[in-house]
Formats: sequence, structure tokens, C-alpha cells
Amino acid sequence: MKLLTGTTLSRPQTGYYRLCFTATDRERMVEAVERMFRYLYGRKAAA
Repeated sequence: MKLLTGTTLSRPQTGYYRLCFTATDRERMVEAVERMFRYLYGRKAAA
């Protein structure tokens, strides 16, 4: 799984992201999303 910026995918404005994934099992996908959420939420709380 990857979290790509919008500018990587032809979205010129900042603040847009795309979560890219392919053949992966549900458990790994849920774990990855939860980790990203905790990281991003933690950064927001610290700001």
C-alpha cells in the first residue's frame, strides 16, 4: 500500500492524497490504514 500525493497523480492542488493498493488481503489493508491514521492523527494533535 502507498499513500501518494495528489501532485503525483495530476492533481495540482496541495492537500489531496490517494491510497493505492493492489492484491492484498483485507487484514493487511486494515492494518495499514489504521497505522496511517494513527500517524497522521498524531501529527495533527502535535501541531
